[in-house]
Amino acid sequence: MEWSHTLSLQNKYIRHTLFWTGWIFGFTFIKSIGEGMDVYTAWMVYYLITLPVFVVHTYLIVYWAAPRFLTGYRIIIFILIFFLAMVLFSFLELLITNELLGNTFPDVFSRDRLYLKPGTVIISGIGNLYILFVFAALKMIRSWVLSDQQKNAMMQRKLLIELADANAFLQPGMLLHSVSRIEELSRIDRERVPASIAMLSELLNMVMEARNDLFIRIDEEIRNVRRLTELYASLMGEMAPRLHLSGEVVPAIKLPVFIIFSPLDVLLRMCRINLPEDIYVEIKTPHHVILSWRSKCTFPNDQRVVSVELERLFPGQFSIEMASEDNDTVISIERTIGISDATAFRDIQ
Repeated sequence: MEWSHTLSLQNKYIRHTLFWTGWIFGFTFIKSIGEGMDVYTAWMVYYLITLPVFVVHTYLIVYWAAPRFLTGYRIIIFILIFFLAMVLFSFLELLITNELLGNTFPDVFSRDRLYLKPGTVIISGIGNLYILFVFAALKMIRSWVLSDQQKNAMMQRKLLIELADANAFLQPGMLLHSVSRIEELSRIDRERVPASIAMLSELLNMVMEARNDLFIRIDEEIRNVRRLTELYASLMGEMAPRLHLSGEVVPAIKLPVFIIFSPLDVLLRMCRINLPEDIYVEIKTPHHVILSWRSKCTFPNDQRVVSVELERLFPGQFSIEMASEDNDTVISIERTIGISDATAFRDIQ
């Protein structure tokens, strides 16, 4: 949080420095265009010397007076402060121009003996308000842009919350993991966030539709598994693993719902980096499947955590073999579901 605040302050300093630098060089160019170097130098010196006057005047009004008094009946106080500040800083600007620059660059800034007359001070002050109005307008435009961005971000968060309310009882692990990854993406690669949200929404809708089913066609289960791998690959900025099917791969065969999807979901969520390039699915029977892969996938703490998590979620359904070979993790999971197990499994989704 402290780092974020520091970065925000740095960005603010950079923006303000660019604004005032642009003001100095921009108006120096406008005032001296077509003239000699002496005129250019005179106006450059003028804007550099009077810069503190304009900066203090602008910030006093925009950041101090306006937030405190530009509401309700206190607007009268704001108008009074605005007028007094205009007169005061106009006086200072005229004093610098006539007494300092008038002696140094008499050909550019001619001295006026009556430059401190009230009328002259007020007219000059009104003329100097342009920079205050430009600064305030840019600040307002930036606030509107940020407001729109925050509104879009809130809409995205609202969408995720609505999806969470509807599907938290189905796949809480998948949902929480995906939301956490999307929040990370919003900080490092915002362009990928909308696509990831759309993929998560599609996947959750699929889970919602399948929640009352006991069995699912094998082609539909594989399609949902592909969606899952594509989602996690998108969230991690990696290529989606290739699925290789073997055994009884007949589209008309029905499997217990999520028999492949859920254990693969657990594995992919726990794989912090380096998704596998290939995932092998062998369907021995509609109630007996084997998942295997070899990758440099990194699991937290200990690979045994995977076994514990699967056993906690689906007790008695898994046989797991995990080994390390040549810095790769080799995983083989064998899952068998009976009819009663399938019914219980559907209930916890």
